Amino acid sequence: MKPLPAIVLAMGIPMTAIAGDPPPAEEARYRFAGTRDPFQPPASLERRITTGEKEAPKIKERTKEPLEAFQLDSLKLVAILSSSDHKEQAAMVQDPSGKGHVIRAQNYIGMREGQVMEIGNGIVIIQEPQQAKAGEYKSITLRLHEEKAK
Repeated sequence: MKPLPAIVLAMGIPMTAIAGDPPPAEEARYRFAGTRDPFQPPASLERRITTGEKEAPKIKERTKEPLEAFQLDSLKLVAILSSSDHKEQAAMVQDPSGKGHVIRAQNYIGMREGQVMEIGNGIVIIQEPQQAKAGEYKSITLRLHEEKAK
């Protein structure tokens, strides 16, 4: 039968006495073959630096706005709203069900991620990403129509 380890307290420091010698410590080795140098940029960044290639734009996650559920041609510009000092403008747009929505510059509108760029005198200018070429935009103008008296 083996003797149990005894714990001895000498000057408040615990010490463990174990019968026999402890096993030899294994030497830890790190293999560098096939690993990236942590002080060098990753290959993708290094390629962009040497070729001058720009980083791909990051797509930011955002929640869809209510007017992004409709085609632009189904929306009707009803009114242009302006603050008393004319510094801030908004527009009232009516969806196909007849519900009114207030939009401001930078709001998204339409099913093709159109963005309100400007609200002016009777018009709303919307910019949509071009489908054929990445990074190109086309402008669409919604005009305020005066209804004719019957």
